[in-house]
Amino acid sequence: MRFPAARFRMRWDDWAKLLAFCFVFNLAFITVPIALFFAAREPVAGLFAIGMGIYIGAPIAIWPTVWTVILAVVVSRCVGYFTFGQFFLAGTAVSAGLLCREIASGNDIWVGYGLVLASILPVGWIVGWLVARLAGVLPNPMPPLPVLPRRPAGGMPATLVSVLSVAVATATVTGLFGTIGNNFKDRAEARRGKCPADLICTTGPGEPRQPDPRLYLATIAGIRMIIPANNIYMGLSNDEHTPGEVSDLYLKGLLPGFAPRSIGNNMEFEGLAPNTATALARPSCPTSGGCRTLDWYVEHELGGGKSWESRLIPNSSGDAPTGLDHVGDFASIGGSEALYRSTSGGNWIICNPEGSVLVPHCTHYFSWRSLNIKMRYQAKWLDRWTEARAGLIDRLEEFARTGPLPESIIHVVDPLPKSDGEPA
Repeated sequence: MRFPAARFRMRWDDWAKLLAFCFVFNLAFITVPIALFFAAREPVAGLFAIGMGIYIGAPIAIWPTVWTVILAVVVSRCVGYFTFGQFFLAGTAVSAGLLCREIASGNDIWVGYGLVLASILPVGWIVGWLVARLAGVLPNPMPPLPVLPRRPAGGMPATLVSVLSVAVATATVTGLFGTIGNNFKDRAEARRGKCPADLICTTGPGEPRQPDPRLYLATIAGIRMIIPANNIYMGLSNDEHTPGEVSDLYLKGLLPGFAPRSIGNNMEFEGLAPNTATALARPSCPTSGGCRTLDWYVEHELGGGKSWESRLIPNSSGDAPTGLDHVGDFASIGGSEALYRSTSGGNWIICNPEGSVLVPHCTHYFSWRSLNIKMRYQAKWLDRWTEARAGLIDRLEEFARTGPLPESIIHVVDPLPKSDGEPA
């Protein structure tokens, strides 16, 4: 038995409100997880991630929104009323269809992120529906939820059908995403090449949350590195242009010696971690072409395509720690930042002044062998910048030690060059 159409049919202005609401909700669904991930490590990075998420996520959010609402309009007009079950099925079908399209296109980045979002997709639909009800986006009265005691005639069968449809859709989409995930893994392995016999391999080790005894073998800029899992930050990035190499190293350690995570110091790696530092090392001559000096690297990082001198505040002055010269200040989020350069050359440091942001940090640029390095630590370490630099270099020298490999070492297997017939 159907609900009375006059009571539960959506008007066109209702659909327009729902369309706008769904776009905003979908955009938040895409953006917020990324922003929270970065904000947990650095508040300013979280704000930047929100801005970038909106810029990148808006075109992504609009298409599932439009197609879901169109499909919901068609279904509700056919049956004479609009329910959560209809909306859930429409949205699930659209999401699965778009993800299948990305699988076919070979867009591994969005497929990977889609698989992350897949596990919380049902929760997103339920929360979005409830928020829409509370915000008044959906007209009242609506078909009642199962927990409500009063229902119009025919309400119970329709509610049971709706709930059953949601359950079936949830099971179906879970199986679909599992299948897609396995296919995604198989395709990645096929492109990277299988692990050589008698070796242990991985395609991308991540940052541990507890002490991890594993060691990884990775080559960067021709340097063989044995990297402890306890020094990895946010994973190792593969280089698809050069088999057997990684494009950069993202490391984390406890100052002043850049010590790895251990049972004894594990708590010092959590929260704001005032005594930890991160380091991003990239080849000065990347495989994509074009060698980059440290000065070029700093110019690119600070200038954003323009000369960094043009960003300096006129007549800015200040004290500098031993071994550094204060080059000047330039405007940034929260006020200004101070730029220092070592008197002997080879080091650039930029710092948030005390009180300008919640947790002032310094970014320290220098070179080691054939790598340009960007090291980041809290501003309280500025006076000990030479210790911080020496600690990281000592760790890198230890990683690059020669000799036989440990039997249990894990080889980082990288993507092989794409064949002529494979999409770039």
